[in-house]
Amino acid sequence: MHQQIEEFVSFGEWVRRRRKLLDFTRVALAGLVACSADMIKKIERDERRPSLQLAELLAKQLQIPEQETDKFLQMARGKYVPTLGPPLNLPAVTPAEIIPANLPPQLTPFIGRQAELTEIATRLADPACRLLTLVGPGGMGKTRLALQAATEARDLFAHGICYVRLAPLDSPEFLITAMADALNLSFHGPAEPDAHVMDYLQHKECLLLLDNFEHILVGATLLSKMVMAASGIKLLVTSRERLNLQEEWVYGLQGMTFPETNADQTSNEILANDYSALQLFEQRARQAQATFDLAAEYPAVVRICQRVDGMPLGLELAASWLNMMSCREIAVEIEQNLDFLATSLRNVPERHRSLRVVFEHSWQLLSHEEKEVFKKLSVFRGGFTRPAAKSITEATLHTLMALVNKSMIQPDYSGRYHIHELLRQYGAEKLAEADETEQIRNRHLKFFLKLAEAAEPQLWGSDQVTWLKRLEREHDNLRAALDWSRTAEGAAQFGLRLAGSLRRFWGGRGYFHEGGEHLLAALSRPDALERTAARAKALHAAGHLAFLQGDYPASRPRLDESLSIYRELGPAGRRDLADALITLGDMETGGGDYATATALMQEALAIMRELKDVRGIARALWQLGACAVHLGDYEPAVHYFEEALPLLRQVGDNSHTAVALSGLAEVAVRRGDYEHALALEEESLELRREISETWGIAISCGNFAWVALRRGDFQQAVTRLGESLTLRREIGDRGGIAWCLEKLAEIALTVGQRESPSRRAEAFQRAARLFGAAAALREPLGSVIDLADQPEYERQVAMVQAQLDERTFTTAWAEGRAMRLEQAIPEALAVGEFLEESLPYTGVVTGRQREGGGSFSENSPRYLHLGLFLRRWNLSGVNLT
Repeated sequence: MHQQIEEFVSFGEWVRRRRKLLDFTRVALAGLVACSADMIKKIERDERRPSLQLAELLAKQLQIPEQETDKFLQMARGKYVPTLGPPLNLPAVTPAEIIPANLPPQLTPFIGRQAELTEIATRLADPACRLLTLVGPGGMGKTRLALQAATEARDLFAHGICYVRLAPLDSPEFLITAMADALNLSFHGPAEPDAHVMDYLQHKECLLLLDNFEHILVGATLLSKMVMAASGIKLLVTSRERLNLQEEWVYGLQGMTFPETNADQTSNEILANDYSALQLFEQRARQAQATFDLAAEYPAVVRICQRVDGMPLGLELAASWLNMMSCREIAVEIEQNLDFLATSLRNVPERHRSLRVVFEHSWQLLSHEEKEVFKKLSVFRGGFTRPAAKSITEATLHTLMALVNKSMIQPDYSGRYHIHELLRQYGAEKLAEADETEQIRNRHLKFFLKLAEAAEPQLWGSDQVTWLKRLEREHDNLRAALDWSRTAEGAAQFGLRLAGSLRRFWGGRGYFHEGGEHLLAALSRPDALERTAARAKALHAAGHLAFLQGDYPASRPRLDESLSIYRELGPAGRRDLADALITLGDMETGGGDYATATALMQEALAIMRELKDVRGIARALWQLGACAVHLGDYEPAVHYFEEALPLLRQVGDNSHTAVALSGLAEVAVRRGDYEHALALEEESLELRREISETWGIAISCGNFAWVALRRGDFQQAVTRLGESLTLRREIGDRGGIAWCLEKLAEIALTVGQRESPSRRAEAFQRAARLFGAAAALREPLGSVIDLADQPEYERQVAMVQAQLDERTFTTAWAEGRAMRLEQAIPEALAVGEFLEESLPYTGVVTGRQREGGGSFSENSPRYLHLGLFLRRWNLSGVNLT
């Protein structure tokens, strides 16, 4: 019996009945019309009226006849319509019409990929998305992800889900047959097979999962016909290559998430929950070795995850070896031999038995031109830009996009392209087989030498932030180029020039040790010993980085040789000579030879003035100011800094502007003008933040701590010193670490004087140990206490000595001197815990006490604050102990 809407039921009730008649759940209907299930619920209860757009979508999905659609929309919007006419009285979906469930069972739980599942679910629920292709390299887990996504989307499709396995097909002509078999459909009558299948699907609401489409791409046009002919179906396709259809939506799949560094061991359980690659490896590892303990193997497991770039198949193949070797050995094998990642398990598909088989299949899908470009792209590390690819591999945009479409490379939002590390290794093998490695790696070296030399002068000016970021993005390529230059015939001079050009980058970003190693390797090659400008420049860079680490004995001979070569070069080397004179003068200041330092920098200043080099003049001036501060000559220091500042701002040198501001802040601290010091240091820190200058940020943290210490806010001082210590340890600044230890010793001494008698000795002994540890750090470096600070330092040490008997003091001092760095830093940070416990006795009110207290244990708020601080500056992974 046909009934009109207004005769018996409200609009909402009519929608509810129609939904049930069509066998839709609220969730399914909501997915089809792109709204929430709660919205459908409210519409059916007549609590909400749909928008016009939503009503149009409802009309389509509820199969309202075309002649009734306008009346339906008016009723949906609350307008009175005398007669709507009879609704379609479609029979309910019968069991015979439901597509038999044929999703293959999975033997292990699905792990991770929650972000990917959410994105796929959103697209499957979008009415506009009729054909979705999951694209990615072989072994990336496309099939498993698609099966899980299909399983979770069951409620969206009234007639079910059908899985179509395409891997066994030899030709696209069998595609329609494979679909019919999966649908349990037999052909009969004169109709063509594709028409028969489309007729069957025409009135179905179902999802077809077409797995492994890449080898039958010429049959993809059939999919276009299907989505046109059957408006209720959706296609979910997995492929190593996109289908290139107008209707296609593409979702690129990459590896599972993994830590970029070997993070603190105490947090590995938390990290395992955050990274799906770790979870998958742990699951497979316990299948191979029941006693597997992720915590015990954590660093090696992270290394494995990194080596396979989170590729699920790579992780599974790696874990299968655990019954024969350790995780560390597995990681080494992966680096050395791609064939290692293989399995002999009988029930693993042949195409997944080894990564080489997986990659060989992808390789065969490439055209000759694509193969030529891809193997050359394997020289890149950490990604590459289109101009770099064109220059080194002669890749056209068309070829790059073809490789993207075939999942051999992946673009990112910034315009860079990336190659999965294991695919890159495979490409490098192909390059070696063609005997082209030397030619292409030489091109790579020369391209990045040109980039570094173009960047070098820009690192001192107004565009320094842009260029520092650009070099940071290319750091892995720069490393690869330098590594090649170490051994390649005829590459020594290129490597020497490249290493020398990166001094400012390495120094500004805190790569002191790494940069020093590259420079020494370049300088030690027999064909790089000629006394050229390139050698002088590299020696200057090596000496500068050693100085920044406080290693004066290593720095001095390098700088001396650099100066000697520059003097031999005459007028051609004048500007570089002055630059090296400034660096050597800075080092002599740190070593306490202030007269020599002043003479060197005055000579440099004269040369820079002669050359009218504004940046050079400014640098010489602020270095003279720094020397005056160390001497305690504050008036000349302020004069030098204030003369340098406008010049530095004029040339846009934010790095050295920050140093000059910090120098003025230090003068203000020594004079007791703390508010002015804080204002200057805040401005300095802001500039250092812009360029992510690790060493400079550490300096600013130290100066903030100094102000807090002078004001008696010991907890704030400890927190800031902890931040400075952590950063200085990361970059290897041992002289700066010694300074931090001395300041923490001063805090222990000061608090100890206010302690109860039972705790006083503990505080004084801790101060003695820290002073001893700092002295041991300074001695081999040739680092000294600033002349201006020596009287106060000697007074503090004498005070500690006076508070303890001779034997106790000597023992504590010796214990401090014997400490390794990894022991000294926790000893220093423990001052915070001691300070917390001392508050009831001393009555000292600190910034931390006002905030509510807390200890400095690994789980304490202040310890966690350091972690947040490090992550903020992209320095996570630093060990605090």
